[in-house]
Amino acid sequence: MAIWTFNSWGGEEYASSANVGLLDIAVLAWVRENITTFGGDPNCITIFGQSGGGGKVLALMAMPAAKGLSHRAIVQSGPFSKSFSPDYSGRLAELVLAGVGRSKSRVRELQAIPVDRLSGAAAEAIKKMPSHQSSLRQVYGEDNWGPTVDGRILPRHPFDPDAPEVSAEVPLLTGSNLHEIVNGLDRPETQAKQMDELYQLVSQESGEYSKGIIDAYRRDYPQATPFDLYATIAAASFRRPACEQAIRKAAFRRAPAYA
Repeated sequence: MAIWTFNSWGGEEYASSANVGLLDIAVLAWVRENITTFGGDPNCITIFGQSGGGGKVLALMAMPAAKGLSHRAIVQSGPFSKSFSPDYSGRLAELVLAGVGRSKSRVRELQAIPVDRLSGAAAEAIKKMPSHQSSLRQVYGEDNWGPTVDGRILPRHPFDPDAPEVSAEVPLLTGSNLHEIVNGLDRPETQAKQMDELYQLVSQESGEYSKGIIDAYRRDYPQATPFDLYATIAAASFRRPACEQAIRKAAFRRAPAYA
């Protein structure tokens, strides 16, 4: 498998750039070496993250360089079992370079570009990626910025197709919020006030399975309004991957997994 990095663009100096955000693990080593001074246990270090932070915890669990630096892991609302592919990250990098008028041979010049211009180019580059159009892109597809399976810092996807062997002994607690992605600010209750509106909203994602899904949730939440039901149903796009993380972790039978 060919692994894309900046290496072919800017040499060894940029070979790990796709995952540079994961490399600041010195803080974990510092905690291990100094936490006894503060009354802590260096053999019981827990890392915790929410949303993107949860995804970073999962990435650390798959990084050989982070092995042994933590002993428990908690992931809240971070169902990012797969990292980005080299093809995705490479294409995104090309679009950013084009956005600031640079070529692959001029990667070093990015360091001299004002941050607001670079940030603007990055935002425009994301919009041009085909995956950006999917309504569930942040959970199931490739979108935005994040770790890349580069065969170097991150040799595999964090939790796909299974849990990582490198952290097999680390217990995992994972979960999501009840109303994860829908709230009264981005979808006023009037939009799901009646049951027919609820069916319409759910059918946009679930099609012919909509009635069965709604009936099942109504049994579990008999007092919920149609809006509450929709908000809970929509959160399944986060809950299901979280449960899958626990299932894959438990399959190793070498450390407990909690949901």
